[in-house]
Amino acid sequence: MTKRIILLLGCILVLTACGKSHQETGNPENNEHDSQSSKQADQHDEDTNTDEESVGDAGDKIDDTAEEMQDEQKGNMEDVTKMPEYKIIKGQVVMDDYRLNVVEDNRHKRVIILQNKDNHRKEYKSIFMKEDGRLKLIQFNSNGLIYDKTIQ
Repeated sequence: MTKRIILLLGCILVLTACGKSHQETGNPENNEHDSQSSKQADQHDEDTNTDEESVGDAGDKIDDTAEEMQDEQKGNMEDVTKMPEYKIIKGQVVMDDYRLNVVEDNRHKRVIILQNKDNHRKEYKSIFMKEDGRLKLIQFNSNGLIYDKTIQ
């Protein structure tokens, strides 16, 4: 019985010693693989840092774009009040409840969307045909076409 225990402990000792020796000296192939892995990990960390910086820059660009859009909308609102169709739209719709957004303005027609200031739902659409001076005002819910006349 003691011989078996001694033999078992000897085997464990030899296996343990061989395992440590292999890990300490290591195989050159394993060392090369380990150094490549660490280089790849370092490269990944650098890429991640670069991506984070890019995201920060993109966030700044988004903020700048949002400010520009707000400035355009303010300028857009001032321009809309000078347009010939504004008086008619104002007579048909309570303007305090809506934000005007010019979605198309070319030499043939101008399209303005009226969005509710509270829930940003598009509720009206104004289409002004410049060539013949016709204005159409459409309510999106149930009423449909609420104005269709020549104003010029």
